[in-house]
Amino acid sequence: MSLVGRPAPDIELEGVLADEVRVFTLAELSGRWVLLVFFPHAFTGLCGSEVAAFAALAPRLAELDCALLAISVDSRHALRAWAAAGTEVGGLGGGCAMPLLADITKSTCRDYGVLDEREGVALRATFLVDPDGTVVHASANARPVGRSTVEALRLLQAFRHTRGNPEARCRADWQPADPA
Repeated sequence: MSLVGRPAPDIELEGVLADEVRVFTLAELSGRWVLLVFFPHAFTGLCGSEVAAFAALAPRLAELDCALLAISVDSRHALRAWAAAGTEVGGLGGGCAMPLLADITKSTCRDYGVLDEREGVALRATFLVDPDGTVVHASANARPVGRSTVEALRLLQAFRHTRGNPEARCRADWQPADPA
């Protein structure tokens, strides 16, 4: 069953941001937009390219009052090592501009319906949660295909626009400069 239009399941996971290791929760982001990015594994080329691309988007998302959380089934130790490792060994090059959360019990992936039970890893899934805590967008890709950060940003902008203009509708390929 789709989570779109429903309250986002709570998240309470250990994670890393820069050198800090702590528990991150969805509740602490209440009142803000939140982009959740699930990915299969640390130390893989495709996951690294996605996480780096979303991390590069983090400052623009912050300007739009949107927090960004990346979630995998890896341990916080693996995620910390991945963030610190150089790109020549498949790491993120010494840091990441967004929290990397460790769902080692896989419960959050199950709650969001994005756990590949056969492989035991998360699908490449993206959820946008509005400031009221409602899921307004959900998508999931099979593991071999990465996501578009351009589209993730466009969706955030479109949902922000319609939230501020309840009668507005954003047509296919809508951009912020377009009339709604």
